[in-house]
Amino acid sequence: MRFKNVIPALTALAIMLFLTGNIYAQIEEDIIVKIGPGEEMMHGPMLPGLTETQKSDMKNIHINAQKEILPLNNEIGEKEAKLRTLTTVESPEITEINKYIEEIGDIRTKIKKIEMAAHLNTRKLLNEEQRLIFDTMPPPMMHPHPPMIHKEIKKIEKIEK
Repeated sequence: MRFKNVIPALTALAIMLFLTGNIYAQIEEDIIVKIGPGEEMMHGPMLPGLTETQKSDMKNIHINAQKEILPLNNEIGEKEAKLRTLTTVESPEITEINKYIEEIGDIRTKIKKIEMAAHLNTRKLLNEEQRLIFDTMPPPMMHPHPPMIHKEIKKIEKIEK
């Protein structure tokens, strides 16, 4: 009697797994279409008529901003870990917890200022037409998903090869 119930359940499970695989394959294909082969996501090819100088200057602005932001993100991670520790002790001290919350907020403010300075410096490099397009573009997807984006870009690079 039990064996009769197992076969339909296994069949249903196999069908669900097959359909799920097809869905994920479709999503990956959509990512390739949206980004396009060889296009950079953060700057450059999405704007018309960029010179090589503009492209390299934009890349340098982005890299320099990321160099400043990376240690700040690491510091946030450390402070959030300490905050988690403080909130899980037997008798948490709210003043100490608030201190870490304020410090994390201050660091995030510094990061936002660096990002905005890089955005405005990039904007200065553009002509009027490019600036109009740049100003109407949605903001780049930053936090908290960059590792996922990099994973998808690596998939795309493998497919291109």
